[in-house]
Amino acid sequence: MRIIIVLLVLVPAVSLAVDYSFQQEWLGGPGVPGPVTCWIDEFHQSEGIAWWRHYPEPSGYPVLELNHYKAHSVTGNFESGNCLMPSDFDNDGDNDLVACSGYGNMIHWWENLSGNGCDWQEHSIDDSFDGCFFVHTGDIDGDGFCDVASASRFDDQIAWWKNPGTGGDTWVKTVIQNSFDLANLIYLADLDGDNDLDAVSTTNGGSEVFWFENMDGAGGTWTMHLALDLGSSVKTIDAVDIDGDGHTDILVKFGNAISWLDNTDGTGSAWSPVEVSSYVSQVSDIHPADMDGDGDLDILTISSNFVHCWQNINGIGTAWLDNFTYNYPAGGLRISAGDIDGDGEIDAVAVVPSGYVKKWSNIFGGGTHWERDYIEGGFSGAANLACADFTGDGIDDVAAISSTTGNITCWNDTAYTESGWLESSIDYNWYEITYAEFTASYYEPPGTSVSFQLRASDDPQNMGEWSDYLTPPCDLQDMFEGTKYLQYRVSLSTADPELTPALYSIWVHYYILGIEDQPGECGLLGPDQNPGSGVFSVDFAFPCPAEAGFRVYDMSGRVTFETTMQAYEPGLHSIELPDLPAGVYTLRMTAGEFTESCRIVRLD
Repeated sequence: MRIIIVLLVLVPAVSLAVDYSFQQEWLGGPGVPGPVTCWIDEFHQSEGIAWWRHYPEPSGYPVLELNHYKAHSVTGNFESGNCLMPSDFDNDGDNDLVACSGYGNMIHWWENLSGNGCDWQEHSIDDSFDGCFFVHTGDIDGDGFCDVASASRFDDQIAWWKNPGTGGDTWVKTVIQNSFDLANLIYLADLDGDNDLDAVSTTNGGSEVFWFENMDGAGGTWTMHLALDLGSSVKTIDAVDIDGDGHTDILVKFGNAISWLDNTDGTGSAWSPVEVSSYVSQVSDIHPADMDGDGDLDILTISSNFVHCWQNINGIGTAWLDNFTYNYPAGGLRISAGDIDGDGEIDAVAVVPSGYVKKWSNIFGGGTHWERDYIEGGFSGAANLACADFTGDGIDDVAAISSTTGNITCWNDTAYTESGWLESSIDYNWYEITYAEFTASYYEPPGTSVSFQLRASDDPQNMGEWSDYLTPPCDLQDMFEGTKYLQYRVSLSTADPELTPALYSIWVHYYILGIEDQPGECGLLGPDQNPGSGVFSVDFAFPCPAEAGFRVYDMSGRVTFETTMQAYEPGLHSIELPDLPAGVYTLRMTAGEFTESCRIVRLD
């Protein structure tokens, strides 16, 4: 971004204005080489950098850090993917993946060749199952191999495919139900207590929940049963034992309510609805998991605005407490759970179509204290996700599928990458200028480093070589011949896998030649190191005599420091703030009708 601050500089017969290009947000992502008229929140390209993070979490300022999650590409060309699920299809002891494409009419599975999530081989199960938006897995015929079931919204059919025994590409389809209008979801579970897998399904927009009895235990003959008509459109379902009686129940989101259908005698012949919440608006997904570690199933839900964790208070599903409500304004889509950080506690993970894959760490294991983390910020078109150990280290990983890019990717929480870099967009300056100074706000824990390079040119197609590494603040005068186009490169590195450096902002100051005095303008330049520790010194400037006062506010809006109005001569000045406790503050300068603010982050 660019702000002009006019100063009176004592150069004979020349009036100079101080201008600067700066960037302190990268959340717009890569793919913008430039030229651009100012840096805003996008950049050209990066590698090994987590550009989607904030400090402090969850809603602090954008920050660049090294990536803590290692990405493994499963495929980059699975068109219009909607759903995926982990299972061991080749019985080699590691988790493979199956996915479906509703508009591509495909069900494929990917073999985890080396068992470490790095090498995958794609296999076809069916390439003509029209409108398959959901897929589920289990051993339907009892032969010891994992089979696949799906629902066809456009063929009005639900079916399953027999695993030939080694995975491979030769799967045999068996229809569970024809003429099942707008078939939507399907889950496999033993609903009648006879030790084989049945199926539960719904229709798109319908209010009825059906289950299909596996009559011969081999998936050859099926009988459809109506579990319950809920009177409102069913959005999503799951099949699990909510009340701990050994019978599989059906968890359901319908209308604006969440309930579970109690399988009262364990045979699927009678179902009794039990309310979890009568009103949870716009919930797009539900996921059962033991989030508080007490041995019974709780429920995660996600909507366009919130993540909820509903605690099963008495263990039998008749009393529920919403003990975790998290604001999620980016349009949450799907949610899952797993022990992603390997601490023995079940964490929550979610995806949104804009490209974020996020995790909430279950800090004390009780499901009441959570810390948000970003796994990925550039997974565009994220449609669904699943948790399982794909890398063979005994810790759950996260896999996600995109409906727009063809990507399926899995991530494991390892350690900070050793190094990474980011290149900005090329910034275009329409003034005649001379470069003055380069500054940046960054954090370097012991064993880490942040390095900067610049290049400038009058031809954006030929930006030339990068400068030597710069240590801000540093003088840029006479460094570049060209001045119209400017680009920076920042490199982060660490020798400690548990520590990362961080970049908060970058500034390139320059003088604009030939601009006359503009006595009404002034500016608050902010501290050189921000975030920082100790006492902050903040620069500000006036082009003419002025009276100004300063206030510092904490995050609650309380005034923690205040000055009286004081007269200042034209030029550059500074004010020293008191030694503030660790936290985030707002510094506001008032000079007549002019006010300007900046944020200050005080580290421990």
